[in-house]
Amino acid sequence: MQKLKKCNTLALETNEPFNFKFSVWKPSHFPTRLESLAGDSLYRTIRLGSGDAVGLKLTALEKKPGIKVDVYSKKPLDNCQLADLEKRLRWSYGLDESVVEFYEKYGCDTVLKNSIEKLYGMRNSCAENLFEILCIALVLQNTNVKRSQTMLENLLKNFGEELHFDGQALYAFFTPASILKSDEAQLKAECRVGYRAKYLLSIAGAFNNGFNNVDFTKLNYDDAKNQLIEIKGVGDYSASIALSSYLKDYSHVIIDSWSQKIFSKVLNKNFKSRDNVVNALKKRWDKYAGLAVLYVIENLYFTGKVNQRGLVEQS
Repeated sequence: MQKLKKCNTLALETNEPFNFKFSVWKPSHFPTRLESLAGDSLYRTIRLGSGDAVGLKLTALEKKPGIKVDVYSKKPLDNCQLADLEKRLRWSYGLDESVVEFYEKYGCDTVLKNSIEKLYGMRNSCAENLFEILCIALVLQNTNVKRSQTMLENLLKNFGEELHFDGQALYAFFTPASILKSDEAQLKAECRVGYRAKYLLSIAGAFNNGFNNVDFTKLNYDDAKNQLIEIKGVGDYSASIALSSYLKDYSHVIIDSWSQKIFSKVLNKNFKSRDNVVNALKKRWDKYAGLAVLYVIENLYFTGKVNQRGLVEQS
C-alpha cells in the first residue's frame, strides 16, 4: 500500500459544449477499484510512462469548460512528466475533439435526439492504455459482468498497487512485468481466471517486449489491428473492441449479439446478422456511427432502460 499526497495540479481546458460528468465517467462501465465517482469528483489511478502509479482527482474547471486535475504522488512530478500526463489525459477524455458537427448533423435524428439532450457535451473517453484495455476485454470474454468484476478485482489485488489518497483506496492497474512474474497455475488458483491465464501471459509478454514502444495513435486502424491480432489470445473481435476504445475512430462500429438486439429494437428492424446492423448504422450516421452508438448505449444505461439481458424498453 502506498500513501500519496497532492503534489501537482493541472488545468485542462476544452471547448464548449462539454459535459464533465459524462466525459470522465460512463453509465455503462462496471464498477472497479480503478476509479470512484464521489459527488462532483472522479477519483482514479493511472500509470505514468515511467510505470509509476499516481492518483488523480478530477473536477470541473470553475470558469471555463475543462477538467481540473489534482495529482497525488510520492513526490512532485517534473515538467516532462506533467506534459506527458496532460497529453494522455487530453486524449483519454477527448478534450481536443469536437462534437459540434455531430450535433449539427444528427441533433434532430429521431433515434439520437433524446440521447443527445440527456448527455449533451459528452466526449468519448478511455483512461486505460492499450495493454489495460486488452486485459479488461479478456476478463469480459464468455462470462457475466459479476464474474468479470471478480476476476479483475483478484488481478488488481495480486498484481496491482493499492494507493491511498484524499480518503480514497484504489488500485493502480497491474503492469506487463508484474503479470510475467506469475505463471498459469498461479493466475488460475489465485485470480480464478481459468483459460484466460495463458492469454494474459501472452498479452503481457507482447507489451513487455516492444508493444509499449508502439504509438498506435499514429497508425491507421487496419495496421494497428493487424499488429494486435499477432498476439496469441487477441482475436479479431478483441482487437476491434480495444482499438475502438483507444483510437476513438467513430467510423468503426463494433456490434456483438447483445448490441444487435438493442439496435434491432431501437431502429425497429429485425437484423439477421451483425453485418446488417453495422451497415444500417453507417448508412444512418456515416462517419459518426461509432459516436452515435456510444450516445444511444450510454443513455439507455443512464435512464435505467437496459440490463445485462438486453433492452428493457425503448428510449
